[in-house]
This record gives sequence, structure tokens and C-alpha cells, in this order.
Amino acid sequence: MLDLLASIRVADVIDILLVAYIVYRILLLIRGTRAVQIITGLALLFGVFLVSRQFGLLTFQWLVGNFLAYIIVIMVILFQNEIRAGLARIGQARFIRSRSEKDEEVLEEIISAIIELSARKRGAILVLERTIGLKDISERGIPVDGKVTRDLILSITHPDSPLHDGAIIISGDRVAAAGVILPINQEVMSLPLRGARHRAALSITYDSDAVSVVISEENGEITLYVEKMEKKVATGDELRLLLYRLFGRRREEKGEESEGEEKPVLSEEEVPEEGKTPAGDTAK
Repeated sequence: MLDLLASIRVADVIDILLVAYIVYRILLLIRGTRAVQIITGLALLFGVFLVSRQFGLLTFQWLVGNFLAYIIVIMVILFQNEIRAGLARIGQARFIRSRSEKDEEVLEEIISAIIELSARKRGAILVLERTIGLKDISERGIPVDGKVTRDLILSITHPDSPLHDGAIIISGDRVAAAGVILPINQEVMSLPLRGARHRAALSITYDSDAVSVVISEENGEITLYVEKMEKKVATGDELRLLLYRLFGRRREEKGEESEGEEKPVLSEEEVPEEGKTPAGDTAK
């Protein structure tokens, strides 16, 4: 035992810790998705394959063996969304701040617009870009490239505006595009969300770190989506606090946490699950 411990090098320890960290991050990435079910199915299939070798089931062994021989390609096909999201998040180091931090003035314009849309019960989706670019998504709509202001957002979302259908993409201090038709993630289709707006807003958080905000045209309810999680926003102050946390801004206000204090924006209970139906629009 002592000889075994003596033979362990520093490089071996680093190697084990690195692999453990990668596995941990992968598990966090696929948690709560269909990927867990797929991996479980593949593990069971591999277990049956081992049993077939013990009992000499040659035909079954040949069939499953040929299937498992292409397991790497199969994994890439099955988990393409998770792999894409994981690779994109590699560049999300804390020192990359070019677009993840918005000026206080820009945030206040966005917050003011959202509160006004809620008061008017005007349905809308706002997608706020963080560190992962949304240029490919913006190209699905009409380019705007206008400075973010409350009036511009209200103008775009006006019922008579040709751009009011679809999402508004905000990149930095610019409204990049409007009338954007957001793609619906396959996993979101099975969730009990009411309305295309909520499905689209949640879907964008599966493939990027963007923040999406949905305003219901039925009751003016504000729902925030980020990192596959959902948060109902009851007040303007709560919305302000959430967005300031998400975009790395803090205000010197009574009752807020100190500069060095880290708090999660959304709690685990706020992840949409089977049987939990968020309120939302039944139409658009």
C-alpha cells in the first residue's frame, strides 16, 4: 500500500482531478435533460451485451457489438445540442466581459420598457445577449441596429408595428434585430409550457447563456428564463435586481448584498418540470 502511494506522481493527481472535473461538468450540463435517459438506455444496452457474451448469444452479440462500435459517432449525433452548448460555454470565462456586462443606463431602459409592456398587457419576448453571440439567431429576423431605448422597444412591440411578432434581440447597447422567430428546442416540446412565446424563450437558454423575458398579453405577467430555468417576476424591483445580478451590475441600495457576496439568481425549484405548468400565453 505504501509502495502504491509512493508511486503516485503529482501529474497523476492532476490527471485524476481534471478528468473528475470534466465528468462533473458534463453531468451538470445534461442534468434534467433527455440526455440522462439516453445514457441510461445505452448503459443498459452495454450491460445486456456483456451478459450475451457470457451466455454465448452470438447473433445478439454481433448485432449489439456492431452498434457499439460506432458509439462515438452515435453520441455526437444524439448529444449535438449538449456538445454545442458545452463548447460555447468554454469561452464564458469571467474575464470575458465585452458583452456580458451592460451599462446601467441600458439596463434601466430595458427594465422601464418591460414594466411598461407589462402594464399595457402587451405580449413580447426580449432576448438579452450575454457572452455567447446571437448573430445567427438575429439573422432570422429584421435587422434594426438601433440604440436600446424604452421608446424604441415600445415602438417595435406596438400592435400596428410590422415587427411586433417574434422576439427582440438585444446585443450590448443595441437592438440587433426584431421580429425574430426563435427556434424551438426538441426537449422543450415535451415540457408543459403554455404558448409558443414561453417555449421559444426557454429554448434559447438551452443553446446559449442569453436571458429571455416574456411579457404575457393576457395578464401582463413577466417571466424570465435563463440557463434552462424559469422565474416569475412579481415587481419591477425584483426584475431590476435579477437583471443587475445577471449582467454583473450592483447598485448601492439598502437591502442589497455586499459587493463580494455571490447569490444564485434562480433557485433549483424554478426549473420547469413535468407536471409544473408555467402561466403564459395560449396563443403567440
